[in-house]
Amino acid sequence: MIFTGTGSYTASGSFVPVCQQYFEADAVELTHTEIATATASTQEEANRKAQQAAQEKAEAYIVNHGPTYAEEQKICVQKIFPSTQTHTATEFVTKNDCKTNEMGTTVEVTVIKTASATGSTQTEADALALSIATDLATTTLNQTKQTTANLQGQCVQTIFTGTYTATGSHIFTKNDCESGTPSDVTYTTSATRTTQA
Repeated sequence: MIFTGTGSYTASGSFVPVCQQYFEADAVELTHTEIATATASTQEEANRKAQQAAQEKAEAYIVNHGPTYAEEQKICVQKIFPSTQTHTATEFVTKNDCKTNEMGTTVEVTVIKTASATGSTQTEADALALSIATDLATTTLNQTKQTTANLQGQCVQTIFTGTYTATGSHIFTKNDCESGTPSDVTYTTSATRTTQA
């Protein structure tokens, strides 16, 4: 005698959909029920086979259809926000490697840095990226400003040295003669003076 058994099984599975970068979706639950029949020489065996067949079919359905179902049902929500910010650091720096009697000119030194960051909100990401860019620009400026000023600046002479020479002459008459006519003598001298201004 052949007995027919009927079995029912409900399987379920949780699947996490794939979202684009910076987006996430909650897991999607799929539930599916299968009913199967089977025959055997006893009712108990028929029921067992039917139950096993229903379970295998239900679980196979979850495995085969779960990912597709999750993609169809997904709701992607942005959880991470990217940001790229730029900061310009500027300072006027005087060239300081000039010679004595020279003064260095003042040079505007500028450093531009860009940084990227992410945050849980756009405001947070913007602030963090700007903070990083600001730190980079400021640090680089402090490290390079004097070297840049010395390379780009010019030395201007501030103290000038001048030399002046004057020549003077005068005619003197010999005044210690005992007799005769005294002669005239011309005396000439020069003087040199150096000044700074």
